[in-house]
Amino acid sequence: MDEQQWMQPLTAHIRALVQQRHFSEAENEAAKAMASAPHAAQPHNLMGIVSESRGNHVQAMKHFRAAWALDPTFLPARVNMERYGSFSGQMPRPVYDETECTPCPAESRRAYRIEYDENGIGHVVRRDN
Repeated sequence: MDEQQWMQPLTAHIRALVQQRHFSEAENEAAKAMASAPHAAQPHNLMGIVSESRGNHVQAMKHFRAAWALDPTFLPARVNMERYGSFSGQMPRPVYDETECTPCPAESRRAYRIEYDENGIGHVVRRDN
């Protein structure tokens, strides 16, 4: 069974647990997935959602960032970082998987650029409009 095949049921299961407010069980399931697939972005994204649902914003942002670092093409992590990192005052809706990101608005893709520092390390920064 490839990674995508077992992530879909896991994602649905954790979504249901979060909606039922069974946060400890959801956290345990996400932690098991992180141990089983340490280089996969999805378990970190799920742990971020669970952490945010429990009110641990700092831990949630660390997991969203870890997911994005593991796979910069994994849109749910980027969207969750943007939504939960904004100061809108509204409780954002979490993005569990890539099906919730499509279609991704073209403006959002152009909203960022890569800038390189003096060490040649690229950093993603928001464009000024």
